[in-house]
Amino acid sequence: MMKDRKGIYEGDCNGWQWAQAEQAEIERQSKEHKKIEEEIGLSLFLLLVYS
Repeated sequence: MMKDRKGIYEGDCNGWQWAQAEQAEIERQSKEHKKIEEEIGLSLFLLLVYS
């Protein structure tokens, strides 16, 4: 059996479960990216205000 990058073995999930796991990963990454974008935006705003 081969293991993918998330540590899930091929054949452990059926197609529906696999798609659900992929969607959850995409949503998690999206939330992380949004948080980083907000932090960058706040940093730039503070830089403009205090410079």
